Amino acid sequence: RLVPSDEGEARGNEYVRAGSGEPLEQIVTKMAKSLKNVVNPDDVIAEYGADTLRLYESFMGPLSDSKPWNPRDITGCQRFLERVWRLLVDPATHDPVRPELRVDQQRELAGETLEIEKQLHRSLAKVDESFKLFNFNTAIAAFMTLMNEIQPRRAALTRSQAERFVLALAPFAPHMCEELWTRLGNEGSLANAPWPKVVAQYLEDDTVEIVIQVLGRTRGKISVAKAATQAEIEQAAALAVPEWMGGKQVLKVVLVPGRLINFIVK
Repeated sequence: RLVPSDEGEARGNEYVRAGSGEPLEQIVTKMAKSLKNVVNPDDVIAEYGADTLRLYESFMGPLSDSKPWNPRDITGCQRFLERVWRLLVDPATHDPVRPELRVDQQRELAGETLEIEKQLHRSLAKVDESFKLFNFNTAIAAFMTLMNEIQPRRAALTRSQAERFVLALAPFAPHMCEELWTRLGNEGSLANAPWPKVVAQYLEDDTVEIVIQVLGRTRGKISVAKAATQAEIEQAAALAVPEWMGGKQVLKVVLVPGRLINFIVK
């Protein structure tokens, strides 16, 4: 029979009945007063903030699916928003944003800045697609991937990229993004700003990953330019696995473009 949620308690990854220790099985069901599993949004907002609640609800899964409410997952969304804030605002100072984001620098799209630009457009494409199917969890996952790409390259982030990131995140965390939009020096609400556009050329990779095989067994991987010749790929692959190629005579090389290279040696 169904047991009200307030009679159960978590012990590691399992649930038991409070007091007796009787094992319980967690099921996904609608919130109901009779089951005492109703979550008051006001309580969540008071503890984590409205943006965290909004982000978590979007991240739970497609809106058409039934999903379990897990309070332990809310903190993950809170930490993500805190990371976004620290990316643009230095908590050790009283500056509105980090110094490099105060002015719109006409920085060349190259190196790490270009890598951020590519990942930003990939994320924007996934966000646009999520609006069509109402699977906002894919959009949030794209933002988290984008953050992981930007974090080690923070110095390469441009003001334009920061603004487009904030604009795309705004439907999911509007209060924080409005604050960041203002701190970046923009006037008026970001709700009136143009939605960032996806540029198709930034969705394509300039490099491909090639699996290296020696006598049919995988021995490593390399990344090469899409335009690399077979000779260039062979040279790079041989240098990447010297322990398997050293002192061997290459009898034949089989190259599957964009996928793998196999050395037949003796």
